[in-house]
Amino acid sequence: MNPFFKGNGPAKMSQSALNPQAVNTVKGMLQNLRSVQNPEAVINTLASKNPLLNNVMRMIGGRDPKQVFFEECQRQGIDPNEIINMLR
Repeated sequence: MNPFFKGNGPAKMSQSALNPQAVNTVKGMLQNLRSVQNPEAVINTLASKNPLLNNVMRMIGGRDPKQVFFEECQRQGIDPNEIINMLR
């Protein structure tokens, strides 16, 4: 089960398919990261304590996170712009 979706992840994503708590958590993290001097160090510390974030970091594996995000959206049949708009 994907924690960002209600259920197992739809073939076509809609806003109602996203877990609002997960979206709000990501929004809060992004806002906090904008205020720190070394966001990469904060992310690495959080990943060492949070299995979900650790899995994301392993998925990225030193690649461009934006590219990995778009690839994963395509693989899941999700419009990445819908997620980006929700995080604004």
